[in-house]
Amino acid sequence: MTLKRHLDLLALSLGIAAVLVGGAAIVGYSFSLPGLLRPTPDTPAIVFSAALALMAGGIAVIAAALAPSAGLRRISGFSGTIAGVLGLAGLVERLLGTDLAIDLPALHTALGLGGATPGRMVPTAGLCFAVLGASLAALPFIQRRRAAIALTAATTVCGAFGAMSLTGYLLNVEFLVSWPSDSPLPPNTALGLALLGAGACSAVLRRTTLSAGMIPESRNIELTAVWVLSVIAVVAGVSTFALAQYEYHDVVRVDLARTLRERRAFLEYAIREHLTQVTLGAHPAFAASAGARQRGIGNDAMHGRLQASADILTQTSFSGWQFAVDGATITSGKFVEHPDFTISLSGPYHTDLLLKDGSYFLRTRIPMRDGEREVGFAIAEDPFPELTRLKLETDSWRETGSMVLCAARDNALDCFPSRANPNGARIPREVNGRPIPSSLAVDREVGVYETLDFRQRRVLAAYGPVGFTGLGMVIKIDAAELNAPLGRRFSRAAVLLAALVAAGVWLLRRRLRPLTNALVDAREEATRVAAQFKAAAESSLDAYFLMDAVRDQRQKVVDFCIRYTNASGEVLIGRPAEDIIGKRLREILSSEQARYFIERYERIVTTGESLSEEFRTSADDASASWVAHQAVRLNDGVSVTARDITLLKNTERQLRSKAENDVLTGLPNRALFFDRLSRALADGRQSSSGVAVLFLDIDRFKQVNDRHGHAVGDAVLVEFADRLRKLVRATDTVARLGGDEFAIILPKLVDIAQAERVAADILSAIGVPFVTTSTRLEIGTSIGVAFSSDGHNTPEALVSGADRKLYQAKSGGRGRFSSATEKRAA
Repeated sequence: MTLKRHLDLLALSLGIAAVLVGGAAIVGYSFSLPGLLRPTPDTPAIVFSAALALMAGGIAVIAAALAPSAGLRRISGFSGTIAGVLGLAGLVERLLGTDLAIDLPALHTALGLGGATPGRMVPTAGLCFAVLGASLAALPFIQRRRAAIALTAATTVCGAFGAMSLTGYLLNVEFLVSWPSDSPLPPNTALGLALLGAGACSAVLRRTTLSAGMIPESRNIELTAVWVLSVIAVVAGVSTFALAQYEYHDVVRVDLARTLRERRAFLEYAIREHLTQVTLGAHPAFAASAGARQRGIGNDAMHGRLQASADILTQTSFSGWQFAVDGATITSGKFVEHPDFTISLSGPYHTDLLLKDGSYFLRTRIPMRDGEREVGFAIAEDPFPELTRLKLETDSWRETGSMVLCAARDNALDCFPSRANPNGARIPREVNGRPIPSSLAVDREVGVYETLDFRQRRVLAAYGPVGFTGLGMVIKIDAAELNAPLGRRFSRAAVLLAALVAAGVWLLRRRLRPLTNALVDAREEATRVAAQFKAAAESSLDAYFLMDAVRDQRQKVVDFCIRYTNASGEVLIGRPAEDIIGKRLREILSSEQARYFIERYERIVTTGESLSEEFRTSADDASASWVAHQAVRLNDGVSVTARDITLLKNTERQLRSKAENDVLTGLPNRALFFDRLSRALADGRQSSSGVAVLFLDIDRFKQVNDRHGHAVGDAVLVEFADRLRKLVRATDTVARLGGDEFAIILPKLVDIAQAERVAADILSAIGVPFVTTSTRLEIGTSIGVAFSSDGHNTPEALVSGADRKLYQAKSGGRGRFSSATEKRAA
């Protein structure tokens, strides 16, 4: 297949993909399906004009990739023109603020896609659609190589913008999503631009002699060098700035969380102090007036005392104070009239937080009581300049920093005016189905995360409740402003990287190509080795640790310092890598555990012998109960591999349990019974105590199976086993030997009378009717009792004696037990 054919298929595939992306968005708008407009609720949606431009551009690429007939060339040119005009109109609307009637704000608002300018393209999208549309419209007229190179460069750059934005979404590098503008490209638009740019580039190459292999070898080397150096530069630059953004965001998150914590605590303290001052001002003043009235002083004098108290309070602490007692109202100072905004707080008294002309006030109503009777109330109003100052400080932080105070109201939030909401308003608790930070704050949650606020703008917000008040506080900053410095630095770095690429190409042309190739090869080898190590370590299910020996002045190994662990190591020990890297074993382990490992690792470093063992963990924070542990010497240290084998050990335990226990009743089986009987007799020989064996079966059990079925028989066996378990001690053993035969070991007895009492208790317990889901059964049992007074009998002899006694009990009429002394039992 020729190169032209390859390019045709590539352009056709990319064009179809672009049409599908744009068409899916148009379907989403047509049938009100927001899920087709953005992948996640936290990402911006593709606008209708961008979807149309993407679909038109895709059709132009498809037409250019098919047979070059006149009709297809006209379709390609016409569709490209439509895409270019839509892109140019969107760019003009966004930059100049004019309305060219392509944004359709009502359509976007109806789907919940609001914002300051609903329906308008991002500047980068408008520019790229204009360039790509113009390139596709001019494609039929391109004949010269220079024009083709220019179009190739233009379409490549536009596709690169879309690819870079997609990379930003995938790597969570926020500034790449919107670079070089401040408005983020929607993921659908970014994908469409990447597809359309690559498809247009393929179509351009298909239409020119560039695709016919007529490039000189020297030019081919230069182009290859440009691509290689560009890729290296872009990867290095993006990686560096990605790390810079992560660190920068971490610093901002910590700062936001600290600022929020301090301001919440201060605001709660200030409100508590206000309530305390109101309480101290109200009750003593009223008590003094009430005491005066009890001494016979008239109401006028009492009211005078209250007036004097109110005047003192307004002169010392409060801006307004009012007593309402026995129908009389005493007022001092000045109260806020017609506040701009009011929110009621939670607490012991009715307290309102008021806003008037940019200043905050606290107004509290406290009841006045004479004994158990409420005779009135006091209202205190206090300026709250601290909150005003806190808000001004936050609002002056950068250009979009703001502090928001909200309280829950029904299914919405009442929020004081803020920088992002100057007038204050009732706002929804959710945006795109996810709670906004203010909603989480009033629900008494604390955290810092990046999300969309009620304006549909991405913000980094710290949120939390203000103590008992019912208020939620949020301190936030727009992500666009937060990432703007990184974007500007990235722009300067991009210029520098371009210059470095150009210098590298020039050096290659100056016969430094062998050295450059050697450096590139070395870089690729280093990258490959690093990738192999990372793949082996980070993707391994085994925990991996590298430790260096720590020596004292006499060069004796006294400890080991951890210098690396992989993700599985973090999971195994239950601690993040940053908590243990660079620390010694004695710093992160208990003294006993540290001594255990240091002794083993010291022997490995000293002798060179490897270590392989399994041990049970005892740390509460460890994720594994059993660990397979291997260690080998690595220079002056050890390389340790550990594997969680808890599942394997549990499986072994389960298999052992199945081998030793009866499946139906869960009781020990015959093998485990004889093992425990042997140990009980050995203990009896050492302690000179007796051991009894009770041999039981269920009377006429075969009739139960024959009449009622095996399911009822199994239920009887299970209930029979449960009753036996409840009648013996924890040190006794109840076993099922097979069928309806059971046996009980009673160790540490004084005489056979104790065993006989247990047998009698069993007969009584079994005599209670057995009730199953389908019937009520009268079940009986016969018991044979054998006893060894000093443990010198063999297990087989003791069981044989109990078996004989069982048959004696059955011969005697069933439903009874038969026992013997030691001599007869043997």
